[in-house]
Amino acid sequence: MLGRDYLFARVSHTYFDYLELSLAGLGNLNDGSFVALPEASYALRPNVQLTASALLPYGSEGSELDGRFDLLPGIVPPVDLMKGGLHVEVKVSF
Repeated sequence: MLGRDYLFARVSHTYFDYLELSLAGLGNLNDGSFVALPEASYALRPNVQLTASALLPYGSEGSELDGRFDLLPGIVPPVDLMKGGLHVEVKVSF
């Protein structure tokens, strides 16, 4: 990623002082591909925080944020540089 012609946006809201929901997105303005980044964070106790997030790429074949990159077309299969996935984190402070 070269940092040119991208749009980034993020919205976040906290509910009940212990639940934060957010949604971020990064889009390539040239080819229309984007990545959505939803996240939920829950303060189980004052010193324990649970966070779940995801990486959801979308784009047509050959677009930058689709994730597949063809190094040598017809010779080597495409390399998958970006895969969607889930992330779960537990943070304990003491």
